[in-house]
Amino acid sequence: MAFRLPTFNMVAAIYNHYGPPFLPRPVPRVTALCQLRLMRTAFASNQAAAITTGPLLLVPKLTDIRPSSGFGASIANPDIVEVPQNSGRFYTTVQVEDVSKGFTNEHRAAQLSQLPLAVPFPIP
Repeated sequence: MAFRLPTFNMVAAIYNHYGPPFLPRPVPRVTALCQLRLMRTAFASNQAAAITTGPLLLVPKLTDIRPSSGFGASIANPDIVEVPQNSGRFYTTVQVEDVSKGFTNEHRAAQLSQLPLAVPFPIP
């Protein structure tokens, strides 16, 4: 069975970090085709099992998206992602990883965390 690239069916706006309020909205550093999905991670220990979930952004390989790396100013200033673009739904990047590196279905995955008070109501 051959593996395929995810379908990138939305556009995300990726901004250098900026804090609330989000108006006026700056110009994104980059826009990228993307897919937003729910990440699910399960792990177990001798005592208990846990399942964590969260938003996961899939983008084409080499997309310039930056996590909070823990070095210097970037620890407090990860990229801010608005997905879908112009929706008012903002997330901060937590971790970025290349998926299927070296294969034809290579892409990049960014674990996101939704910014509090940065989601319109009702959710579009």
